[in-house]
Amino acid sequence: LREDRLTLKDVPCEDPEEFRRWLFHAKVQFAYSTGVAMKEATAFFDAALDEKVTFEDLVAHRPAWAERPDMRLFLATLQSLKGQAASKFHLAIENQCAVGSGRQAIRVLLQSLTLKA
Repeated sequence: LREDRLTLKDVPCEDPEEFRRWLFHAKVQFAYSTGVAMKEATAFFDAALDEKVTFEDLVAHRPAWAERPDMRLFLATLQSLKGQAASKFHLAIENQCAVGSGRQAIRVLLQSLTLKA
């Protein structure tokens, strides 16, 4: 693990409890990879989980420091979608998210896996 790099484990698409653990792990890895204060980085990530924050605001209200880390989160999320079960989530992210918005990608995953459970 290196600051400025972000690699996530494969998304567990079948088990909501495993996905919850994956999400926590993703948040911690994201925060570490940003190089900013942990509190600021986790608050940025947590906005993806907060339904009071609109989907559009996940991009519109992105601080300047977060543009590259959000892109890394987007790429890492796409790369963590493996196997047949994950293909529909990849397609949903592709169709709904602004390119480079990791927070939107996390929101799409969260909504898709929550609805499925």
